Amino acid sequence: MNTLGSAFSTAAERLLCLTDKDFLLFVLRHGESQGQKNQDLYKELGDERIPLTPTGYKQSRNAGITISSLLDPASPQQPVIVTSTGERSLATGASILHVMIRRGFTAAFIPDRRLDKQRFGKFDGLFTNKERQKCWPEEYGLYNAQERNDGAFFARPPDGESIADVQDRLEDFLKSLPYDGCPRIIVTHGTNTLCIDNVLMNYGEEWVLSNQDLRANCAIRMISGNFNDGFSVLDIEDNPQNLDKNFQPSLTIG
Repeated sequence: MNTLGSAFSTAAERLLCLTDKDFLLFVLRHGESQGQKNQDLYKELGDERIPLTPTGYKQSRNAGITISSLLDPASPQQPVIVTSTGERSLATGASILHVMIRRGFTAAFIPDRRLDKQRFGKFDGLFTNKERQKCWPEEYGLYNAQERNDGAFFARPPDGESIADVQDRLEDFLKSLPYDGCPRIIVTHGTNTLCIDNVLMNYGEEWVLSNQDLRANCAIRMISGNFNDGFSVLDIEDNPQNLDKNFQPSLTIG
């Protein structure tokens, strides 16, 4: 029983059409984090130390099952898992790696700071305008003025990064990837997944802004192609938590 249906079949067909001029990405937002359940943890632990929830681990393992089911463990081109350096991304990538090793892959695991979440500087852990204005009134005023003049995509929090800054480092990461036929599993953060789409498909700044916080945890987006001929995008799985237990009956993950 294949509950992924036509998207999974289409992905398998596209894999057969790849050439050595293409690269292949599976782009994911990390699994559900405890910070999504309790925002106070951002203040208590710091953004980089937010762990996954049990649901997040389940999503991560099931994402590993889905991706490994598309790939051939006997292929000479073994997967590379590249994650941001935040705890929730590292844990997601490690769970995927565990699944792939269990399935016979020799996958590599590489943390890369270019995939890290947007840095909010003095606004880190402050999620409302009221909090930001109370803690940093002068900086808040300057940020608001920049947002009005340059737009939300380019407004840079004090001592932090704008979304445009994040997209620039993601573009640097993407353009550094070799065309070697190696599948790369990219585990990063929600807005970052949108910026990756925008770099490769040029959807525009407003598209990134309007889709923030809409990318589901561990939703799998397969991107293939190259910068000369363009890219194709396919959403393979948008709810790995509910992957049917019969999808891969030969694999049991504890």
